[in-house]
Amino acid sequence: MKLLLALVPIVLIVCCTSLSAQDRVTTNDNRVYTGKIVEETDEKIVIQDAGGTVITLPRGIVAMVEYGVVEAAEPASENKAVWRRGQRSGGSGSRYKFPYLGFTFGTPAAFNVMYGDWLTEAFGFRFSGLMIDELVGGQFDLKFRFSKSRSANHSLALVLGGIDISDENAWYLGAAYAANWSGFYLSIGAANYSGSDADIFPVLQLGYVYEFR
Repeated sequence: MKLLLALVPIVLIVCCTSLSAQDRVTTNDNRVYTGKIVEETDEKIVIQDAGGTVITLPRGIVAMVEYGVVEAAEPASENKAVWRRGQRSGGSGSRYKFPYLGFTFGTPAAFNVMYGDWLTEAFGFRFSGLMIDELVGGQFDLKFRFSKSRSANHSLALVLGGIDISDENAWYLGAAYAANWSGFYLSIGAANYSGSDADIFPVLQLGYVYEFR
């Protein structure tokens, strides 16, 4: 319990840092738009600036997109190819295929370290769990993403996990819905535990997850 309470300030700091980050879009004629990207498709990018103005840019005029930019950066030049973390050219490419890392509270180990990867635009996997004193838990998710954008991902998952408490262990199999909104992560579902008289138990995780786009 002391460990969980000590981690609460870390969660708040990380989340506040995420919210303060700004995105930047540079067009082929070197015009720069800074704010928060609220929608991104193969046809357009919609960005909202600090004053609340919403600007829609056709994908064809975009030279570069930068995510989570805090410090100033040079404007992009026409035909400039940039491939480093947080940046990519204007084409659709593989912007929805990326690994992610974070921590959550909930099933299976009360506090969990999480790692996952979107192998394609629709399918991916996730591992989560930890060992805390006499509690050991681990969970594997096979995920299907049915909705995606720059700021949010929504998916369904088949989950398989195990919990060991003081040499008493149980396995569970179930399904869950998961969403990541700009780092805020929520997963909720139900599973059937081995050796349990009840039909189903809830499977829940809540925390912060960073996506390496």
